[in-house]
Amino acid sequence: MGTTAAASFREIRLLPDASMADTALLGRLYRAWYAARPGSVARSAERWRQRLAPREDPRGGTADVVCVLHHDDEEGADGCALYTARPDWSPGQVPNGVTVVLEVCAQTARALASLWGHLLSVDMMASVLAPVIPADDPGIWTLRDSRQWQMQLTDNLWIRLVDVPAALRARTYAREVDVVLDVQDDVLPANARKYRLAGDTTGASCEPTTAPADLRVAAAHLGASYLGGTSLARLALSGGLEERTRGALPAAATALSAPLAPCCIDPF
Repeated sequence: MGTTAAASFREIRLLPDASMADTALLGRLYRAWYAARPGSVARSAERWRQRLAPREDPRGGTADVVCVLHHDDEEGADGCALYTARPDWSPGQVPNGVTVVLEVCAQTARALASLWGHLLSVDMMASVLAPVIPADDPGIWTLRDSRQWQMQLTDNLWIRLVDVPAALRARTYAREVDVVLDVQDDVLPANARKYRLAGDTTGASCEPTTAPADLRVAAAHLGASYLGGTSLARLALSGGLEERTRGALPAAATALSAPLAPCCIDPF
């Protein structure tokens, strides 16, 4: 069954049993989201089984996971969402249920708007709770009154670079960068040396060097900025960073930035 969305050739389709969902299709939609979101992780078949299994209800018992797909008849499915519904009634039999959003993965703006439109209008639900979504989730902009979106930031990712050159080679960079980093690491002394990082939007190299340092940086600050969610320039205000070549700090901070906030929606 489904409800017609804004355009006649697009619709939201509700899967009656999420455990029977096409995990290959869900996997394709998730991978497109995962590829653009720093900090997210790949999912195995077992992880999908866990993701679609009923959830414990804080009031007792379990709640089935509901899966909805956004379909474009021209392109096929281009978005999905997973959620649970917790029915409740206030005195006077007024609906007071809660829709708990587990994830929203959309490839287009229209799919995103349609999926959030469905999540915000589930029958007999008075509020929507999304415990783990990115801090910059665009769902806020689908609301008529964005002030209704109340956010609480919590810890979600903890990054510790145990192999500095391998980690810095494993990512791409927002702009071309060529900088010598003097890494300070009291916990892993093998990391404490100078590295030349040279990279751009396609990849990077990072090798030990004896060249003069452009930037002295603590390993903790390098880890905090690794996924692009925290700026090296902002961290410099708290100490632990020393710019030794003028302009090295803003250049490195921009290179390490990312267009989307890091987030891992899979509990671990």
